[in-house]
Amino acid sequence: MGQTQRLAKAVILILLLYQMIVPLEYYYRWNFGTDDEADERFSWRFFSSVSLRQCDYSFSDRLEEGLEPEHRPIPLQSIVELGSVKKFVRSNHRKTVEKLLRWRCDHPGVAEVSYSRTGMAPDGSPLDPVHLIIDRRTRTIRAFEPPP
Repeated sequence: MGQTQRLAKAVILILLLYQMIVPLEYYYRWNFGTDDEADERFSWRFFSSVSLRQCDYSFSDRLEEGLEPEHRPIPLQSIVELGSVKKFVRSNHRKTVEKLLRWRCDHPGVAEVSYSRTGMAPDGSPLDPVHLIIDRRTRTIRAFEPPP
């Protein structure tokens, strides 16, 4: 009976360690292993400065030539304003913005989609502007400099 108890204790200890290590590893990866400053999945959002930023964003589409007015897609800016994704777009959550750009580029008649975000940090200093664009032909998201 002594060997069975030791085996049971060892199994329980391994399971408890596993249940502690997996969430800690997940927490560490998302908080310290990513470059996305807007990703706050495991943080105390109450104390976060990301939500205190004052940012403006815009999307613009370049449509294919000769597209009939009734076949034009709904402007992406309108779609984002209605949905809960607005918070992620405003804070420049990179994965969300890239997914929106790719999704929009898949719509018929859309040749190119761009995203721009400017803003101020809580201390009043300007945030680095973000300008991204995707072309339907290449399907590659790249940074661009907007015309002055």
